[in-house]
Amino acid sequence: MKKASKVLTIVSCIVLALIAAAFAFVSIAVLGYGAGYNNSDGSWKRASWKSSVGWTMEHPAFEEYGEYILPWREGAASVTVPALSYYWMCLTTGWNTRDVVDGVNFMIGAEESGEAHFYKFYSARDIADEPDKADTGLIYVPGDADKPFAFVVPGGGMTSEALTAEGFTAARELHSQGYPVFIPIYRVSTQRPWEEQEKIASEDFGNAVRYIFDNAESLGVRTDGYSVWGYSAGGRLSWLWCLENEYGYSAYDLPAPAAVILSYSGWHDEQFAGNYGRVPSYFGYCANDKVIGRELVHGIEEYINVLQSSGVKTEVHRYESAPHGYGTGAGTEADGWMESAYAFWQSCLS
Repeated sequence: MKKASKVLTIVSCIVLALIAAAFAFVSIAVLGYGAGYNNSDGSWKRASWKSSVGWTMEHPAFEEYGEYILPWREGAASVTVPALSYYWMCLTTGWNTRDVVDGVNFMIGAEESGEAHFYKFYSARDIADEPDKADTGLIYVPGDADKPFAFVVPGGGMTSEALTAEGFTAARELHSQGYPVFIPIYRVSTQRPWEEQEKIASEDFGNAVRYIFDNAESLGVRTDGYSVWGYSAGGRLSWLWCLENEYGYSAYDLPAPAAVILSYSGWHDEQFAGNYGRVPSYFGYCANDKVIGRELVHGIEEYINVLQSSGVKTEVHRYESAPHGYGTGAGTEADGWMESAYAFWQSCLS
């Protein structure tokens, strides 16, 4: 009996230890933490895979636009996501945790050094007339003065904006190549019909680009040869920018981009047929994209055929296993795609 009791005690201790370990893992992996913002030397703390999204939103580096770091700002997600760690948020979305955290830390460093800037591209009068225009802005990370700028537009289905996963990560990579980078924060909503939301987000897109051109001298950027990088719904907005209609660059009396880089986006749309323009287009897409579905994947391929048959310069990278939302491609079949996109852009400048 004593032996059986001893065995039972040992087994119980093991079970309790496993439960405690599991609880500790869940606490660390799912619920992120903060632990202040300053190191002992006064420098700002960086994020880790354990950091909560909410901690980042409140970080002094993002004082001017921290609320927009939350991918989903409406509904239950607006309450639950701030408590989550980057590990868990990325696990549930398919984003690469290390890539996203590195992007966040790149921006913290850029803000700490005073290199990054934030601008409102709508005037106070514009915002007074339409208060929701206050939910916009333009993040700018300067680069080499002799290089054209990149305009990076994160996706999110027009209901959110993947600022960290597709904005900060792209800015980090483009900046490493010396390119000045702009990331627009545009209006999103789960309440508006798609067509209305698309029109509003396109308006923000166009006014953000016009702000850059109007202030190019003070910003220290050249306006020729710029490129647009769009992801998913951000790719949809970038695609619309290249059209010859009320959505496109000509409606804002601005030049066309030298190249548009479309990631898992850019599908054929009959309502805009005949107005596609001739902007050189780079495509990277997922053949088995579960998010946009087979119909829109086919729409991307149809649009590629339309451009190619019209003699528009294109480059196409089709991935069999890369997921929707692969961002920089880190950890996926698309890893390294941005290098080929740089080369494509450069070939459009010569």
